[in-house]
Amino acid sequence: MLTAESKEELYSLLTHRLDVSRTSVIKRLNKLNIKVKKDNEKSWIEDKELDLLDQLNDFVANGGTMDQFLAENNIAIATVEKKSNEIKLEEEPVNIYTSDGIIPQIAQLMGIAQERAGGILIAERVMTTQYLANPELLNDEIKARISHYEEKCVPAAIDAEEFAQKLISEFTE
Repeated sequence: MLTAESKEELYSLLTHRLDVSRTSVIKRLNKLNIKVKKDNEKSWIEDKELDLLDQLNDFVANGGTMDQFLAENNIAIATVEKKSNEIKLEEEPVNIYTSDGIIPQIAQLMGIAQERAGGILIAERVMTTQYLANPELLNDEIKARISHYEEKCVPAAIDAEEFAQKLISEFTE
């Protein structure tokens, strides 16, 4: 963990560590969606975030771009906060295409959405099967509606011969 007395001091430490400008540090933090944590006394970033910054720094130093780094490492700019279910997007749209034209951020969001939708569908089907097998588990309001429609939909008993005669007479008229 890299810790400093303030956010500004943390930026200064990162500027020296990465040998880049303050603006570049902030840009890289934003691209990697790294948020500086702070409490009343300290500001910091976690070790895994610092490692990611170091990897990006090495990648750029060897001629790569930040966008290439994000694409090659399948790092999405858009992230989903599991606790709040909010989707946070970077302020400026970024075009990050891999060689096959897929936008990794959109692909990741689609994957997340598909997983959630799949989970909801599975849960719905399991619960529906449970209620079909055990209708006594339904709440009273739903049971009353079912009963109401059962009364309307149950056909009256009919005599087959009488019904056939009625159909024949309607057909011959």
